[in-house]
Amino acid sequence: MLNSKLAVEKRRDIMDILNKYRREPLNENWWPVVVYCEKCKKDFTKIINIKGYEIEYECKCGFKGKVDFSKKGIVNAPWRVDWPMRWKYEGVNFEPGGIDHSVHGGSFTTAKEIVKEIFNGEVPIYQFYDWVKIKGGKEFSSSTGNVTTVNDALEVYEPEILRYLFVGTKPKTGFQISFDNDVIKIYEDYDTLEKKYYDKKADAREKRIYELSRLKISEKRPEKVSFRHLVSLVQIGKLGGLNKESKIRAEKVKNWVEKYADEDMKFKVQDKVNIKLNKKEKQALIQLKEVLKKKKHTEENLFNEFYKICETLDIKNTEFFDAAYRVMINKKKGPRLAALILNVGQDKIIKLLGKIK
Repeated sequence: MLNSKLAVEKRRDIMDILNKYRREPLNENWWPVVVYCEKCKKDFTKIINIKGYEIEYECKCGFKGKVDFSKKGIVNAPWRVDWPMRWKYEGVNFEPGGIDHSVHGGSFTTAKEIVKEIFNGEVPIYQFYDWVKIKGGKEFSSSTGNVTTVNDALEVYEPEILRYLFVGTKPKTGFQISFDNDVIKIYEDYDTLEKKYYDKKADAREKRIYELSRLKISEKRPEKVSFRHLVSLVQIGKLGGLNKESKIRAEKVKNWVEKYADEDMKFKVQDKVNIKLNKKEKQALIQLKEVLKKKKHTEENLFNEFYKICETLDIKNTEFFDAAYRVMINKKKGPRLAALILNVGQDKIIKLLGKIK
């Protein structure tokens, strides 16, 4: 309250500081306080006079009145005065601020002068930060209502990965929170960091980033199925046998697939062959069926078999993959083909390919 009174008493000094950074000077009727109307509760008021703690004002709603701001809490200071006033009153020694406050002539520039010259206070250690954006969208802005909440992000991101995005980025560097297919890479980057940490191969910076992303560090590396692998498992309904942490991640995957994933990541395994194939495509897929019959494959091994088939039949790689995807999921693109086949199950794919005529 004393700081508010001091601001009123030194109104001209504050105006001089603010006017140094304005194109147009403040109106002569400007005051470093704002009154909320006692009748309509809005700040559409005009101050007529201030004497001590008593403010005489009138409102656009037609109400006129007087208020003693030492007794009633309906008086506030505008931002550029309120900020340094709080530094002094609360003894603030560290303050982060967005890049909009940090440009020359911005509210941090004027706050530094006001806190020292008007309130005889200290300027806190300051850290400006750049914006966090939604990829392909607008910047977060609570003042305009353009906000993606933490709960929105947690529908897709595990808490530790969301923290990883923040602690892994320098404050002065802006970054984007993705909800498109980049989500897969972000999870993979985090899993790679986690493996390096437990294999004791992380450098000092990586070690600290990982530790700050976790609320509690377990003795053993958490066992989780990869996000990419779960994209397939969720869509074919093969979630049995997952441990608790993988089930939690699977729920994030499910939300992502339903709300944000590109169409090329969504699929439904077909029960019958619904497309026409040319002769070479038929031969390639029939040969794939025979390859699957011979033994159980790893993803790497099966991937190599694809190219052997293409080489043997002189069919382009793109034509082979296109035909395989169209038969299996009725799309030209999809998850990694080898992983898709193994996730669905070799027997089921063999049965489907056996329907090619």
